[in-house]
Amino acid sequence: MRKRLIEYNLPLADISEASAREKNICHGHSSTLHIWWARRSLASSRATAFAALTDDPGPDHPKEREELLELIKKITPWEAVKDGNSEDIERARELIPKQYGRPPRVLDPFAGGGSISLEALRLGCETYAGDYNSVAVFIGKATLCGKKAKRPRSPNCSVRPAMARAGLSGSSARPSPSACSTAARRSNCWRGC
Repeated sequence: MRKRLIEYNLPLADISEASAREKNICHGHSSTLHIWWARRSLASSRATAFAALTDDPGPDHPKEREELLELIKKITPWEAVKDGNSEDIERARELIPKQYGRPPRVLDPFAGGGSISLEALRLGCETYAGDYNSVAVFIGKATLCGKKAKRPRSPNCSVRPAMARAGLSGSSARPSPSACSTAARRSNCWRGC
């Protein structure tokens, strides 16, 4: 298995600066939805998600490696996403599926405020999130499917139950809408938009 960019290097000073500036944003940011005591910064979530999903070009390709690190610096600030996805975000969205042949699946089992899930979704991943806390589920659902996400909405933004809790097996099983809502209440799982 190839090493990921996050295993080599991250522009931590730039990520920290963008994360600190993000705490002072008062309008249009998911942190204004509800105060959540363990909310992760969108800037750091975006940077680490991209670096974790991107292969490290290796020491034989220093120019490519430096370009990826520069891209992380460009996608980290709030300005890259506040008015929709910037060109740099779109470039990052194109790079990730090229490595996998399709959009990768990302699971965030303890999503809390939904920062990691939102940024994986913004980067074009098929994102699944859940939490045991029903308040976290509500906040995450609002974050991922609400208008504040500032990304193209998908028609399949719906609560999806954990298959085991719904009493289903196999990949082709589809629960009824009432089974979805019952299982979602029990499992507090949802799929991103």
